[in-house]
Amino acid sequence: MEKDRWVSVLKVIIYTVKFLAGQNLSFRGKNSKLYDQQNGNFLKLIETIAKFNDTISDHITRINRNPSNMPHYLGAHIQNELISLLGQKIRHEIISLLKVSKYYSIILDSTPDLSHQDQLTVIVRFLLLNNESKQIEIREHFLGFISISDSTGQGLTNVLLDFLETHNIPLGQRFPTCGPRTPGGPRAYVWWSAVPYTSRNYYAY
Repeated sequence: MEKDRWVSVLKVIIYTVKFLAGQNLSFRGKNSKLYDQQNGNFLKLIETIAKFNDTISDHITRINRNPSNMPHYLGAHIQNELISLLGQKIRHEIISLLKVSKYYSIILDSTPDLSHQDQLTVIVRFLLLNNESKQIEIREHFLGFISISDSTGQGLTNVLLDFLETHNIPLGQRFPTCGPRTPGGPRAYVWWSAVPYTSRNYYAY
């Protein structure tokens, strides 16, 4: 059935995206042509899978037969969309673990990207009980990047509070937050100590 065929194709594409992202490997090469030597890791993996998977082999045959009109879901747009969806799922799982832990800290660091826009890195650290080993584990997870224009203590506080509210991360717990060194020298710090959500305290030195 056509529906089952597409489900099988999409499963392979999703697992390919998960594999490359999990191994921190690049996706795209210099072009997006199937069986080209420089088409990147994603298409090279799809080509390899096609050697052992009849459904993917048939999918590639259909693409080559009608390259302009055949929806293939192998392009950069679907790759980016799947990366985004998987990232949202992973972030949701991390936040769920964080809420179980109850107490957590946040580490912030910033660096300019290629367009010279400051990107704030948000990392959470918390303790979690491993139900199998019954041991306490220190967990540290990356939650995302935030574009910033104000790297002062107050600016970081406002951006971080908005980020926590957007992702429904509770602020009621006690936690210190270390911020990045600001342009020009001083290190900006954001600090909470069991304060109400509406309170925004900051200092810099």
